[in-house]
Amino acid sequence: MPTARHSVIVAAPAGAVWARLVDVASWPRWLRAPYASESVTVANSPVGVGTEFVLKGSLPFRLFASVTEWREEQLLSFQIYRSEYPSDRLFFERAVITIELDRLDETRTRATCTHRVAGKGLLGTLYMATVFRPFLMSNVRRFVRSLREAALDF
Repeated sequence: MPTARHSVIVAAPAGAVWARLVDVASWPRWLRAPYASESVTVANSPVGVGTEFVLKGSLPFRLFASVTEWREEQLLSFQIYRSEYPSDRLFFERAVITIELDRLDETRTRATCTHRVAGKGLLGTLYMATVFRPFLMSNVRRFVRSLREAALDF
């Protein structure tokens, strides 16, 4: 499974970073990601393991996700289990995105995003390992940098 990982130091306590991160419906306001720029619709509240949500960008396609792991102020992991993007219909099986928070001290937190993706069949695996790899790298960087900026405004 191709994987990308990136960390940043956030000049905010872990609680503030966590509060911004788990407000999933607010992601379009701060997460500079094309796949979630319009809306994130959360199926149930409060958010926790099993919560389903739908990410929608400016294109007419959606991603369907569910929270798979949750450790208060430490870890949020979700799986994208379905995509409406045309190329994903051929190549995409699933993706797992994990955001870990490490409390460095009372005012600083390390945020790490890991994005793993599985392709559908041999061609999908090859596609994800080559063509999709640059997106993986930019996605993890974008996620934690956006989170760093958003946590400061929370």
